[in-house]
Amino acid sequence: MKAPWLALCLLALPACSAFAAKPAAKATPAAAEQGLPLTPVQLQTGMKRFIQEEADCRSVNFEKVRTQKNGAMIRQKLERDGADIDTAIDVSKAGQVANLRLQADTKDPAHLTVMLCATYAAMRSLQPALERPELARQAALELWQQAQQGTVTKTFHGQSFRAQMSPFEVNAF
Repeated sequence: MKAPWLALCLLALPACSAFAAKPAAKATPAAAEQGLPLTPVQLQTGMKRFIQEEADCRSVNFEKVRTQKNGAMIRQKLERDGADIDTAIDVSKAGQVANLRLQADTKDPAHLTVMLCATYAAMRSLQPALERPELARQAALELWQQAQQGTVTKTFHGQSFRAQMSPFEVNAF
């Protein structure tokens, strides 16, 4: 039986509101140029596939994709039980994902659940096929638990994930 990993993180959420808003840190130009080793289609396909692995995440709906800035940015909303998060994918000139940003305006248990699901799915999309899903599950949980204390950046399979509670977002680059 799987541990209720989302429930553990949700229990700590009330502590988040005590922290003041901090400006978002900027990605370094070198990191932004390198980006993720996936195309936007590979990332979106992977997220849709891997989000189904977690029972708490299976009801997340992916809304219609919107392309902006002549294909340089792709936006999409993820929604579950009335809570939604915005997904923004910056596309490099080479057609790879330069940056993935998941953002929500509201910090409550419903939005945190969607954010955890999306973070897990993004991490699983980067993870080698033969590795255990538990590694991505634990990494996503630790990322958001540590983000409650302030902005945190963690590396997962060579990619940086920066999470923070104010503004409520995660960036992968």
